[in-house]
Amino acid sequence: FNHTGDDSLYFDKYGKYGGVGAYSDPKSPYIDWYEFSTYPGGYKSWWGIDILPKLNQHNETCRDFFVGESGVIQKYIDRGIGGWRLDVADELPNDFLDRLRTTAKGANPESVIIGEVWENAADKISYSKRRRYFGGRQLDSVMNYPVKGAVVEYMKYGDAAILADTLTEIYSLYPDCVCHSLMNVLGTHDTERILTVLGVLCDPTLDGDLAENSELAVRKMTAKQRRAAKVLLKMAAVIQFTVFGVPSVYYGDEIGLEGYHDPFCRMPYPWGREDTELVEYYRNLGKIRADYRNVFAEGEFKVIDFTDALIAYTRRYGGDEICVIANASNLDAEYALSGKWYSLVDNKRFDGKIAAYSAVILKRG
Repeated sequence: FNHTGDDSLYFDKYGKYGGVGAYSDPKSPYIDWYEFSTYPGGYKSWWGIDILPKLNQHNETCRDFFVGESGVIQKYIDRGIGGWRLDVADELPNDFLDRLRTTAKGANPESVIIGEVWENAADKISYSKRRRYFGGRQLDSVMNYPVKGAVVEYMKYGDAAILADTLTEIYSLYPDCVCHSLMNVLGTHDTERILTVLGVLCDPTLDGDLAENSELAVRKMTAKQRRAAKVLLKMAAVIQFTVFGVPSVYYGDEIGLEGYHDPFCRMPYPWGREDTELVEYYRNLGKIRADYRNVFAEGEFKVIDFTDALIAYTRRYGGDEICVIANASNLDAEYALSGKWYSLVDNKRFDGKIAAYSAVILKRG
């Protein structure tokens, strides 16, 4: 709701829609949906990207189209969708978000509103103004980019304090209801594929920062590089599925799709060529969440220990307690837990050993 394409009905830069858009006709009903310094070529765009003319959400007609009575928000909730994920929520005005929430909750009180926010949303400052996403009752939750970044940094440096500090900060600053509904991502349409990111950690020669786009479009990991990256991906996925929030798997990550920066992170799903080993691994993580849905959906979260490359945290709900221990080191580690604990992967009793670059999910016996 921040911008349209220049080839949209409302802007119609190329006359595809009969010249009814703001660019094509100065008398267009959509002319005030955009901001022109000189007409028609001087228009405000998102981050200066010419093909993405920015919408003027302060214009009443434009705002009503999205959040007014029978507008876009209400129309699709009435048709049965569960809610909205808002692109670039940082750049949507407060009054727009206020009205969006009122309209959405009026159409369905259980509808969910998730914002794309890359930083800590509790103390986010955007355009010199502190945002009130939670305190102002605008968003139900956000995309969990801080934890995504911390997971990658944890694996890069083998320093558990990086991940422990971020998890503790987010969990203590966000309201419980926000924490439990966070959109936990490892990759999105805006980021490099997580397998590629982890592949670079294993082998820096894979770094694509200085490569030409023509090379990045076709570059793939070798079998050896891919095996190493998959080890890290499995560990990262355990964290994604077991910390507070809801795992949100970007299509193709669960089958090991590779890809560098946009647009190479948006390659089609490789039907019939999936990495079946990874698919089964993700399915098992999903089954564990389903089997202990209350623990993972609403359970208390606590980092109980971190030292060097090892981190341990628990999830508790009612009489159930689950402990996750991750080891981002190239050496096997040992960790002592009091009482009897059993692996939720193979149901074997935990012997205190955590293999290099791996994580275990344990249930108190």
